[in-house]
Amino acid sequence: MENLFDMENILVGANIILLLGVGMLILIIYRLNTKKEATEVINYSELIQKNTSSLIFDLNGILISTTIKKEENQILGKLQLGDNISEFKEFKNIDKYFESCKKFKKTVSLKLVEREENKIGSRHDLIFTPIQKNEELDSILVISQKIVTKKGDSTHLTQNKELEEQRNYALKQIDEVEAQKSELELAFKKSSKHHIMLQKAMRKIETQKNDLEKALDTINIQKAKLEKANKEIRESSRMKEIFLANTSHEIRTPLNAILGFTNLLLNTDLELSQKKYLDSIKASGNNLLVVINDILDFSKIESGKLTLEQIDFDFRNLVKHTINTLTVKSQEKQIELKYDISDDIPNVIIGDPVRLNQILINLLGNAIKFTSSGGYVRLAATTGKLVDNKIKLLFKIEDNGIGVPKDKLTDIFQSFTQGESDTTRKFGGTGLGLSIVKQLIELQDGEIAVESTIGVGTSFTFYIMLKIGDDKNVVSKSDKRYSMNRTGSDEMKILLVEDNIINQQLAFDTIKTWNKKIEIDLADNGKIALEKIQANTYHLVLMDIQMPEMDGNEATVAIRKLDSEKCKIPIVAMTAHALKNEKENCLKMGMDDYISKPFDPEDLFDKILKFAPKNTKPINANKSKNENSQSKIPSQIPFNYFNTKNLIKIYHDNNNKIKKIVGMCFESIPNELIEIQKAFDNKEWDILRNKAHSLKPKLGYLGMEEMQNNAKKIELKSQEQDPEEQIQSLINSIKNHWQLATPEIKNFIT
Repeated sequence: MENLFDMENILVGANIILLLGVGMLILIIYRLNTKKEATEVINYSELIQKNTSSLIFDLNGILISTTIKKEENQILGKLQLGDNISEFKEFKNIDKYFESCKKFKKTVSLKLVEREENKIGSRHDLIFTPIQKNEELDSILVISQKIVTKKGDSTHLTQNKELEEQRNYALKQIDEVEAQKSELELAFKKSSKHHIMLQKAMRKIETQKNDLEKALDTINIQKAKLEKANKEIRESSRMKEIFLANTSHEIRTPLNAILGFTNLLLNTDLELSQKKYLDSIKASGNNLLVVINDILDFSKIESGKLTLEQIDFDFRNLVKHTINTLTVKSQEKQIELKYDISDDIPNVIIGDPVRLNQILINLLGNAIKFTSSGGYVRLAATTGKLVDNKIKLLFKIEDNGIGVPKDKLTDIFQSFTQGESDTTRKFGGTGLGLSIVKQLIELQDGEIAVESTIGVGTSFTFYIMLKIGDDKNVVSKSDKRYSMNRTGSDEMKILLVEDNIINQQLAFDTIKTWNKKIEIDLADNGKIALEKIQANTYHLVLMDIQMPEMDGNEATVAIRKLDSEKCKIPIVAMTAHALKNEKENCLKMGMDDYISKPFDPEDLFDKILKFAPKNTKPINANKSKNENSQSKIPSQIPFNYFNTKNLIKIYHDNNNKIKKIVGMCFESIPNELIEIQKAFDNKEWDILRNKAHSLKPKLGYLGMEEMQNNAKKIELKSQEQDPEEQIQSLINSIKNHWQLATPEIKNFIT
């Protein structure tokens, strides 16, 4: 826009100059004409002598011909052929008059000298005249004219002088005006074209500017709407998580009591009808728990927060356990439930056994649900090819049930969708099961497909990609049962922090049924718990999370800030919340472990054993008459892979205590080796370092000095995180040695 305004100003100025120039020319010509008429009337002088000579210059101002001789003209006689007219500085503006004559092709007169003596005046002029050939300018003729006159009245002389001055001034103004006119005409021609282009460009820019302003307004409006929508979505997501957490807690709390007391009653002497009623209550409670878990799983998958474990597990045992779980349900409907596992499938697979079990339970459970009495449900598992060190596990689950309409097959994997509109009323469920199954399979790089015919049956086929595991990394069920058949210490004291009276009673009775010697103290909230911990000594705190006055998280933070050894007391969270990050939050707050409600009694016992004092005793241990007797053990034992010489030094040949320590090591080390391998596989260097540090003294107790040294190396190298090959080699050496020592240790403690 500024350039356009400048151009318009130039054009206005040019027009003004042209008008002024034209006006001035008219005035000058008018005055010249009036003066000329005056001189013609008054004859003020008399011509005495007139001499003329000529010079011819080319268009570049070079002298090419002359009739002037040096002796005739002292001024012009200096000119020589080949000289340029501009070199003669004594002729003021001579080159300008030359250029004016050439440019405008008009005769121009230049007065050089004028003298007066005794009323005799002399005058020397140069007259520039253009010479043309064929209508083209060829050269410039310069006539040197000398006039001697006798002067008359001085008034006439003055008038003549003024006339000459005006004439010269007019010529000068004509030159300037003509020059400016020419330049302005050229500028006008250029500016007109540019002016048009600029106007078009400016109109286009103005249009684009308006469009951009409109677009910017639209974008700002949309941005504001999106920000508002994002804020609403974030708030909705937050409220959804809070709702799910609260709903989970409110449902799981009474359900915990229902299932817990049902399990306690089922372990008492019951009549047949009573047991049947309790079985129905337990089955209904478990079904309700499945619905809750489906909703929570769907929420976690939908938000991308569900992660899969990568651990070694016994594939065949998992399938057998799944079939056994569903056998009661199938027998109730007199449905034949069979399975077949291909011999090609490895025994140990690396993956998430909980999620695989969930997939199979869901698909097999649906098959049983939608199959009439007398029907069949079959599971077949085979293998496919290896891809990128992963094995393809193929599954097929078929039944001869009611079937699914063809137009519904593409919808059954959608959320909250079932085959028929009345399916929920007839068979129950949320419509989330198959949606969750599909997404769990896809999370394991697999796919699922379905074929079905109404009244004939349905067939689900799917595959998942999992790694092949190592038998050495799986603890057998017998080892697990051995761990579960141990009690806590006779002197163990537990603080149970729970605001719900029913849950208090349930947890109290469950622990007492397992070991009556455990002392249990109760606290209704975190504030009371903090006061009791300051006043008493406990071996373990079982902490609920959601409580009045002070919740479990706040209580844990306060306990960890105590200025005594009590700040280190083990704390296990017991909560009905089941969202993904609940465990992480508990550990972050300073708790040592986590168990969700409704809890499995064996899981609770396992947590108690984990934090039991060192003098833990087997429940079925054969006590001698004098437990503290110093039973002698030979200093040299005929074992190749472990020995008790270090323990003999510590316990002074007390056979019972040494066996207890060896037994405890025998129980804990296999799990620790699994955890060490898992930490290494996941590159969790801090965990690996801590686990190796914990394992190191236990290997020393068992006389495995070389393996103890290897654990020390793992602890040090995990800090450097390199080289990984050496760390894996050290882990393998300990696992191989432990496998060789296992039969010797079993023989020692039995």
